[in-house]
Amino acid sequence: MTSAHLPRSARLPGAAVAFAALALGALGPSAPARALVPAAAGCAAPRLDVDANSGWAQVVAAAPVVRQDPTADSESLGALRRCAVVPLRYRTEGGGGRQWYRLDDRAGWVSDQAVHVLRPAPHI
Repeated sequence: MTSAHLPRSARLPGAAVAFAALALGALGPSAPARALVPAAAGCAAPRLDVDANSGWAQVVAAAPVVRQDPTADSESLGALRRCAVVPLRYRTEGGGGRQWYRLDDRAGWVSDQAVHVLRPAPHI
């Protein structure tokens, strides 16, 4: 029997079904815990997976360049979108006295001048 065959009073809207599933624990313990963290200026506050081991940053530059190596002279691998939240694998000292962050979800490095660190990445 489909919901179309049920009396109107017996039908639950999608939001009610989702709430009931959460209340009853249907998603189980595998659903990641999330925490609201302060955002970079002009960006919405992101929710981060607090169980993840990586660091996190929010992009603050208009179109920061992702570099192949942790120097400003290194080959460009593309750019990041402003206000995007990116996972960080680790950080290191790089060219120009800057901190550079190795991205965890793609190849490349981004300068500390381009991001607002939300959760620090390990130093190597």
